[in-house]
Amino acid sequence: MKKRIWTLVMATALSLALFGCGSGGGSKSAAMGMNKITAETAAAAPAMAVDQPGEVAEYDEGAASTSISGGFDGATSSQTYLPEGRKLIRTMNLNVETTSFDQLLDSLRAKVSQLEGYIQQSDISGNSITNYGRPSLKCASLTLRIPVDHLDSFISQVESECNVIYKFENVSDVTLEYSDVESRLKTLRMEQERLWELLAQADSTESILALEQRLTDVSIEIETSESRLRHLDNSVLYSTVYLNINEVDLESPTQPETAWQQIQRGFARNITSLGDALTVFLIRFLSSLPILIFCLLILLILCFILRRIRRKYHRGKAGNTSEKEEKKEKGEN
Repeated sequence: MKKRIWTLVMATALSLALFGCGSGGGSKSAAMGMNKITAETAAAAPAMAVDQPGEVAEYDEGAASTSISGGFDGATSSQTYLPEGRKLIRTMNLNVETTSFDQLLDSLRAKVSQLEGYIQQSDISGNSITNYGRPSLKCASLTLRIPVDHLDSFISQVESECNVIYKFENVSDVTLEYSDVESRLKTLRMEQERLWELLAQADSTESILALEQRLTDVSIEIETSESRLRHLDNSVLYSTVYLNINEVDLESPTQPETAWQQIQRGFARNITSLGDALTVFLIRFLSSLPILIFCLLILLILCFILRRIRRKYHRGKAGNTSEKEEKKEKGEN
């Protein structure tokens, strides 16, 4: 019985030893086979190796976003992707009123030039003559690009020279996007260099065509990323101001008014309306004088003709009456 037990224990130990050796040898063989397959695949199909940088780029973008947001929350993270400063895009919308349109426009143009900005778009209208015989009220829509360091100075200039009835500012933080585009551009350039190296080593037509196609795609992506970075840089360095200017006779109140102020404003408005109405009447009357004179002459001529006809009628009637009286007198005699 003891011999059987001993024999069973020895057999079990021998089986475990053989199984361990077999597993180690199998793992080693599998690893060698995997390395061999990887090397063969990279040599036979370089397009697969081309795709690897793309995967790394996607990972880098995620890592950049995560590290930046984590850093803002106060968590410990890598400072590799954290920018030195914030990338902020400031946009202003202003609606203003003025009683001196031309002077204000000239002053703003001079101020923009002084601050080293430029006018991106300009639309000015209102050069016709109204029914009141005076130039129509003008309006302008301007899109201005002002250096971000001088934006506050320019807005102060606008507020001091006209009546601001609407003001809105929008600030967009593009730090994350800028960091992601930079990371993506860096990865694409590394991939482009690797592709050039693989292209120099390629020995088959299929490999060369695949590498050239990928190089074209990478070049397009690099140009797109560089263009996006230039656009972001321009938007960050130059703030955009959308300025609408309206010419008015009386500026609108921007603060609550007392009853007396409202009366004064209403009185001034009604005086202006009355003056406009009298001006229209005078203009139309004087401009219609030729027609009125012509109608008056026609009326005088008609009156003269009617008067002549009436005189002839009365003369004829008086003559007939006198003849009848003479005949009557002769008959009596």
